[in-house]
Amino acid sequence: MLKIRLMGTKSDIRWFQNFLQIDSDIEVLELSDIYPNKGTDRYYRSYAEVERKDGNAGRPTENGKSNRKKQIKAPVPPIKAKYPIMDWKNLPFNTAVWKESERLAGKEGYKHPVRVVYNPKTMTYRTILNKSKFQVKEEWDLSGTIEQCIIRYASKLDGDQMNEILLGLEEGLTDEQVKSYFKLPADQMKQYRREQLEKE
Repeated sequence: MLKIRLMGTKSDIRWFQNFLQIDSDIEVLELSDIYPNKGTDRYYRSYAEVERKDGNAGRPTENGKSNRKKQIKAPVPPIKAKYPIMDWKNLPFNTAVWKESERLAGKEGYKHPVRVVYNPKTMTYRTILNKSKFQVKEEWDLSGTIEQCIIRYASKLDGDQMNEILLGLEEGLTDEQVKSYFKLPADQMKQYRREQLEKE
């Protein structure tokens, strides 16, 4: 049995661990997790315990010769090269796929359905869905605390609206004051929030 200490980058260590596991002559007894090395964030270490699959393979016999049979491995066939990834950017833009995606995006272009909003007070990020163009008007239930309202309608508020709600809370507005502009568009929210702050 051999105990091996591996040191290198994470990708190099993973490559060697995979190499050990696919080698037909080696039996991997144990592979440890990858641990960081002190004083560097580039190099890591890992430990492995391995042994030959045939426990007697390679040991000398009575006549002094090794009883290990030489195995001839077939050469690895060459991998056929594919179109280089880096060159896909040079493909023409008049392909059928491109034209279809352009048509689906419409005149306004593609807008990602998800937005991330940062709250500096709690130092957290919140992922929210943008408003759909085709939204059915409905009555909003603003009962309970403002936090419950935010959780209830997070998917219906865009990033700017969410930011205005959080700013209002951070600047000391009451729950009722924030609820009064909760459903407005972001620019009207901003105006209302400033008016409320000026009154105080």
